[in-house]
Amino acid sequence: MASGLVAPLWLLSALLLNTGRSCNAYNATDPYLTETRLRHLIVTGNGIFDMLRRPAIASNHSVVVDLAFNMYALISMDEKAQVMTGASWMKLTWHDYRARWDPMDYDNITHLSLGLSEIWTPKILLTNEAGDMIQNPVPESVFLALLKWDGTVDLQGPVIHKTHCGMKLSEFPFDRQSCWLIFASQNMPKDMMTLRPGASQVDNLEIPSQWRPLRLTGLVTEYVFDSQTYEALVLEFTAERLPHYNLMNVALPSITMAFISLWVFWLPPESGEKVSMAVSILLGQAVLWLVVIESLPPTGGQGTPILLSSIECNFLVGGLAILLSVVTVRVHHRPGPLRGRLLRTVFLRVLPMVVCVARGREKVCGSDSQTLTDGKCTHTVDEDSVETLTLPDGKAQSVTRSTEDRFFVKVAELKLHEDPQSCSKAIKDENDSDDMKLVAAALDRFFFVIAAVLFIYGNLPLIVKWMFM
Repeated sequence: MASGLVAPLWLLSALLLNTGRSCNAYNATDPYLTETRLRHLIVTGNGIFDMLRRPAIASNHSVVVDLAFNMYALISMDEKAQVMTGASWMKLTWHDYRARWDPMDYDNITHLSLGLSEIWTPKILLTNEAGDMIQNPVPESVFLALLKWDGTVDLQGPVIHKTHCGMKLSEFPFDRQSCWLIFASQNMPKDMMTLRPGASQVDNLEIPSQWRPLRLTGLVTEYVFDSQTYEALVLEFTAERLPHYNLMNVALPSITMAFISLWVFWLPPESGEKVSMAVSILLGQAVLWLVVIESLPPTGGQGTPILLSSIECNFLVGGLAILLSVVTVRVHHRPGPLRGRLLRTVFLRVLPMVVCVARGREKVCGSDSQTLTDGKCTHTVDEDSVETLTLPDGKAQSVTRSTEDRFFVKVAELKLHEDPQSCSKAIKDENDSDDMKLVAAALDRFFFVIAAVLFIYGNLPLIVKWMFM
């Protein structure tokens, strides 16, 4: 009898245990069921509304959409392609009067996450996209709509934007660039959807080492297409270039080599290294230019950048140093006298005085305090610092001071031989040679002044901005 009651009691216990477990499972999943019921109610529009249609109370009512943009990374600023690439967090906010509920009726649920295919979302285009095609920057695989109990909808997520940016490079590398991101509605004119700028900002921006962000501002503009008025939200991003890299690695070597080129004009033609030094410096400038030309931006018709103008000027100074050095060396070794009164006046008196080529002090033939009075030849210096040699036949011959030491040696040799005609010929040859050497020295100084003026003119704007940046 007792054994017959064991089986029914065991079955009753098992049934009660399973019922308790089922009740516990139902209570544990009750919030999930509440959220599922709320989601179903929102997506279906409570059987009244089509949630994929525009949330407008009336047909003439415009849906206001706030667009906030938080730029957190500047990937690149490509001067050659005129393209800016960045990464930002975009947030679209609007109000949907159909998607509202009382949190007290749904276990205090205040927010609900919905997919873009479950509720109406604005279709926004980045119209100045620099990619292969213009497309909606809000991908469904990344963005989710966060619905609040009062009907406020937030659609947010990260975007990588690559936009055209017309850069003004006339002040390179001290330039400041402004790039625009233009957002517009894909298919809704102004009377159907209104764009408003939200709290756009640059927040902890990760940037390349050459740029410093300044600001990100937004404004709304209107445009007319096919007799319909549309609104566009224009976000202006402004950044300032940090010129340290270009100044230290491009400008400084170029200026230094051009400055060394100026000292070529101070080398005497007799040294034999005048032209070779100028050629070596010009080759160094050419190599530098070939190395850095890839990093310099193209300008088109915007004007030559300051840095590029400086490099071009320095290269021109190096080329002039070669050409003008060849001229002075040729004049220095030119045989024969300088003929013509006008040429002698210009190159032997006026030009040396203008470029401050010094004349010698008084000298006498043989020593500073003695005069050869043995009837052979006499050597004196006039007030114009031009040496005058009196020959035994009473004729006077002018000799410049630049080779006075060699003149004294020759006069001493001719004195020993007591040959007045040889003495006169030697003095004339020395006079002709000294004329051309004086012209070469004056031309060297004159060419130095021209090259220095060109060097200062080409590099002064860059140096001034460098000092006051």
